Amino acid sequence: MITIKGLFCRLYNIRRLLLFLAVGLLGLATLLASSEKPHYITLSGIASKAPINSGTATAFALNPDGSLLRRLGTATTGSDGSFSIGIEPYSKSIFIEVAGGTYTDEATGNTVTNTATLRAAMTGVSFNFTTGIGPFTVTPLTEIAVRLAGTLTQANIDQANTLVSNLIGGIDITTTSPADVTNVASATAEANGRDYGLILATISQMIFDGSATGVDDAITQISNDLSEGKLNTSGANISSSLANFLSSPNNQTGIGLDGTVLDESINTFTSGPIISKGYSMEDLNGTWRGADINTPQKGFFAPQWFGFDVETLTLNSDGTGTVTCIETSQGACDPPDSFSGIVMSSEGIMTTPLDPNEASDWVMGANKNIIVEIFRQSSTGDEHHVFGVSVKKAASYSMADLVGTWYMMGIATPQIGISNSTLFGFNAAEITLQSDGSGTYTCIASSEGPCGLPESLSGMSISSDGIITAPQDPNNFSNMLMGENKDIIVELFRDNNTGSEQHLLGVWVKKAASYSMADLAGTWYDMGIDTPQKGFSNPDHFGFAFETIALQADGTGTETCISASDPCDPPQIISGVSINSDGIVLGPLEPNVASNTVMGASKDIIISLFRDNNTGNELQGLGLWLKKAD
Repeated sequence: MITIKGLFCRLYNIRRLLLFLAVGLLGLATLLASSEKPHYITLSGIASKAPINSGTATAFALNPDGSLLRRLGTATTGSDGSFSIGIEPYSKSIFIEVAGGTYTDEATGNTVTNTATLRAAMTGVSFNFTTGIGPFTVTPLTEIAVRLAGTLTQANIDQANTLVSNLIGGIDITTTSPADVTNVASATAEANGRDYGLILATISQMIFDGSATGVDDAITQISNDLSEGKLNTSGANISSSLANFLSSPNNQTGIGLDGTVLDESINTFTSGPIISKGYSMEDLNGTWRGADINTPQKGFFAPQWFGFDVETLTLNSDGTGTVTCIETSQGACDPPDSFSGIVMSSEGIMTTPLDPNEASDWVMGANKNIIVEIFRQSSTGDEHHVFGVSVKKAASYSMADLVGTWYMMGIATPQIGISNSTLFGFNAAEITLQSDGSGTYTCIASSEGPCGLPESLSGMSISSDGIITAPQDPNNFSNMLMGENKDIIVELFRDNNTGSEQHLLGVWVKKAASYSMADLAGTWYDMGIDTPQKGFSNPDHFGFAFETIALQADGTGTETCISASDPCDPPQIISGVSINSDGIVLGPLEPNVASNTVMGASKDIIISLFRDNNTGNELQGLGLWLKKAD
């Protein structure tokens, strides 16, 4: 029986329930409403010809096919060219456009209206809720890269940004903030920002000097010229205007031509392509010099298969040529030998006539001045392979070509007929040289144990033919050959002392002023040879590998085996590859595995020294990566 008191109690409880539900629904609505609001982050950057004031910066997201996905936001640039755009969280590729505004022309000091639309494209972008995205840089150089990229796919963007970055000595054109070189503060600016500012000032100087009618005309001249990977028409004007600005009173950096890498880098592009397109038989033309080492194949340990050769190759565009022995482990050199039938594919892979049971892989790098080869002889009783590196010879050389910091990596084996396993070994070093042949040798890693203190060097010299000599210990001999671009050296060292009979194949690459993740982007040919480590003689640790590695600027990519001493695996997805500002390449490694990997100054060669230190698997490997031309 329901009483009046009970009815009131029930009504009271129902009212409490309805109030509870109302409060809950209100909270839920508030939660849903707040969840619908986007969490904005900041996309920041700098717009600079000189710093662009009151320009309009607009950011867009890009589809994988290079088309515009959507507009992300717009902002006005400040007096220093900076901008901040509030956008919804976004990753992957971004496109930024800057139009309008004014800037102070570096060559004249006048305030100029910006009439050029400047664009920049970046890939592998990731956001952070605290720091946002960027800062990115939008300049005439990023506009040149956008024009060179054409369709804004990830691969095209990375390749174009790398090419234009290489033009100014490897400075990342999309992330480095240019200094205002007309301001006295630029005298203490970081070198990359200072040099970036100088090349932007050079564009103004080109207009002042009469070699361009405006910023857009200068951009068009340079981008059209760079479409073939070199500056064969505009390079002289750029170099001249750079020198003119550096000597003008408007230059407040306090440096001249000798204080910047820009002139050397531009001259390199003027004299030849850094990343040229495709390959043809014409790329064979020239005199090539190289060195190789021979080792037994996997599963064999026959001392007679150790060896070396140092040779000169004269190649012609019809695939004919002459090979001339300089030094060989086989004793006296044979007379020069003519050959024919070499063919260069459009992919940079070379083929040559072979005898039965022979195989060979040859590849050429993007600069067309280095060739790497792995040759295999599989006839019964002669199972060995040869790993060789050849560099094209320049017209002339001087002591100034030695100057710089060089990375050297080498792998050593016993000499022919020697079975002493303690003669396997490796070395990695950093060598700083001066034009008087003096310098410093700093060990990075060695099979001889912990590295010692840096050592002073002296007495190095280079002939006009690019042959390098250095003082040697008794019964030690070395052949050292410099390449055409003066940024690579191939070395074949021999120790002929009793009990120490070994030889070493070494590769030196000159270090660039700086590096960025964009330098990794592209397709690389990777060739390498493996041997047992010092003190080990397991025949299963001899081997070779030839593969392609397609890398993106975010350190991801795909590794595809072409041929190897072990059966090829399916293509492998890779990630976590990075490069620091000193050109040291890093990547994930398995336990007890070590690697030293560095990139050269022209950004088209990487050398790698690998060691597997796991018990029962003690091997070492020397590998060369050559960037493939488009």
